[in-house]
Amino acid sequence: PVHGFSRLEDFLHHPLMAVGISRVGIQDPDAGRMVRIMILLLSPVEPPECHLQMLALISRMARDDAWRRTVLAALRPAEIMKATAIWQAGF
Repeated sequence: PVHGFSRLEDFLHHPLMAVGISRVGIQDPDAGRMVRIMILLLSPVEPPECHLQMLALISRMARDDAWRRTVLAALRPAEIMKATAIWQAGF
């Protein structure tokens, strides 16, 4: 470890997803629109297919109007986690 930090691959054994919500939006200059939902995905190095599968899942989830509405209306992180679990269970 360098300065007390370990390598990410030493403790990342399954994908982790974080969802961030901006109530006012963040300008995306490439898309020319405001973005209100940001998703961070961390995946283990092996197997590489895991990362691609998660990206595909996130893409489908982010296109779902009901999921987006629920997430944007959420007041607490637990509500976002619940909406995501419900969406995934119905997938």
